[in-house]
Amino acid sequence: FGSSSVRHDSSHLKMADNMDQAQPEPEEPLDVAACDQSPAAAAVPEVDSFPEPAVDTSSAAQDDDATSVGAQPSAEPQQGELADLECLPDSPKAASGPASTGASQLDSRPAYAVFKDLLKATEAAPVLNDVRLFVARFPAEVTRQVAADMIHQLQQQCTAKLIEVSQLTTPNVESLVAEGFERFITLKLYDKLFRIPDAEEVDNESLRRRIGSIQNWLEWEHLGAQQPRESLELAVTQLRNMATQFRAPRDKLVCVVNACKIIVNALSRSRPEGSPAPEVLPVLVWCVVHSNPPHLISNLGYIKAFRHPERMTEEESSWYRMLESAVSFLQTVPQGLKIDPAEYRRLVEIAGQEDAKGGFTPSEKSVVRAAVSVIPMTYDQVTSVQSLRVPDIAPLLAEYQEMARVLRKLQNLVG
Repeated sequence: FGSSSVRHDSSHLKMADNMDQAQPEPEEPLDVAACDQSPAAAAVPEVDSFPEPAVDTSSAAQDDDATSVGAQPSAEPQQGELADLECLPDSPKAASGPASTGASQLDSRPAYAVFKDLLKATEAAPVLNDVRLFVARFPAEVTRQVAADMIHQLQQQCTAKLIEVSQLTTPNVESLVAEGFERFITLKLYDKLFRIPDAEEVDNESLRRRIGSIQNWLEWEHLGAQQPRESLELAVTQLRNMATQFRAPRDKLVCVVNACKIIVNALSRSRPEGSPAPEVLPVLVWCVVHSNPPHLISNLGYIKAFRHPERMTEEESSWYRMLESAVSFLQTVPQGLKIDPAEYRRLVEIAGQEDAKGGFTPSEKSVVRAAVSVIPMTYDQVTSVQSLRVPDIAPLLAEYQEMARVLRKLQNLVG
């Protein structure tokens, strides 16, 4: 990125830093391009916790900004990188592309770091004040669509103002600011934006249980597909991390794109030369079954609502719809599965009996961990009511309400 000559004020930096402390940033989705391997190479490394430095220690994988995988051979939707990331000098795409004017002076910092410095600049103080007021006044109970409309309207207004006051010389400054602002505001308001209506929670739980009932016995022949020669564990991990590790809509979407591209790559290397390209959907269904991400339906709704429609690329949209199709397929099983109905009922019954004996399944434990992780536990060390003050009442009530919601989820899990 280009250098910035905006002035900085220490008091203003403190105000912006305080906003960052309100919501810790998650790690970024892994750049799986560096994990791309030829058929003769070793199997795709397993990723148990995200991110895993052992998988890729290159500078591209450690960038603060989400990057999706590079182009893979496929008959599926066209693939392309987001413009704001292509200008990073240590990006795989930038390394192979033509040098832009002034490339030697480009800022090598991640795009989001550049954006946050812009937001802390003195010239951006009015915008930051508007954002602080917006966050403070954002309603706790509002429908997802209304919340999305409010976010998108603020994003358009603030992006235009930030571009006007910035003195960045980097190419694609509009993309940098728009992507940075979307991530910034959705992280700050994530607890209010990722609210799950009761009816949707029923759908989440129904899908989770339906997937759990076939997870341990589903075979490739049931999907009418052949197992790729390469491991799909990294794709499974990307889908799981989409729901459990990341909060910004584009970060979640990058995980979806990564998972789909890993599948495409595995299929392209597994098919005999000259044969038609196999379908991606059955393999994606298999990966969804073995990841069983918590709140999958809500995650799809969150991405669709809060990823600005003008920022969603054709590639992102195509793979997002593919995941929607996989979810729709799983919501209607055993329809679509190549299995005798009586055999399906027998296997589901056995799976249910095994779950009852073994307590929580891995997917259920994932749901519990995800639910408990959002409770701040601010007052768990308070031993006397005398130590509480009037300003503590509102956050204490909010924490209690969140804990009650988690207990209801646990109640659903145990039946």
